[in-house]
Amino acid sequence: MCQFISFKHNPKLMEIAVADWFSHGRTEKLTGKTEKTGWYDGHYLPSGTVQCRIPDGTDRVMEERIKRKWPTFYSFITWAVRNGAKLDAIDDTPFRQTALIWAAEHGRYDVAHLLIKAGADVTITTGGGHTALYRAALQGHSGIVQLLIAAKSDVNALDNFGITALDRAYFAGHTDVIRRLKRAGARGTLPEKKA
Repeated sequence: MCQFISFKHNPKLMEIAVADWFSHGRTEKLTGKTEKTGWYDGHYLPSGTVQCRIPDGTDRVMEERIKRKWPTFYSFITWAVRNGAKLDAIDDTPFRQTALIWAAEHGRYDVAHLLIKAGADVTITTGGGHTALYRAALQGHSGIVQLLIAAKSDVNALDNFGITALDRAYFAGHTDVIRRLKRAGARGTLPEKKA
């Protein structure tokens, strides 16, 4: 699943507006305008790629301008957060992810820190009941796990199958994550793996 930040842009006015974090048919435009008035969808991908969709083929010009103004994914997210992006927007796929859950899973400490500092909700879960902490623990991102613990994420939250972040860290063998979670009072629901 490709995650990205969506935006609206108007190549005639050379303007850009914040949309939702994910564009699966849902966007919120700060401008109140629609494509009928010259506004089109665009996406900024974590890889640093900018995609503008303009029917007349002038998309490269807009992409280059956006890339010059915001040369990195992080710089674009910073702009989006400062300009009213919905921090807790949930994509409308079965995964039901927020930007924070995506950042936690993909090891983007910079993005997770920015979102938490801006007030992102650490308790939102995916369709499977996974919190951002659960996803970070599953992938072994101990720095993000610590960041989420400090942000008061529930270290004992259960997914839809009754499994905790600590259980997932045990399964995956992420010893640093296990240590951090235990220090924060996490309890597993399954017998501990023996090393």
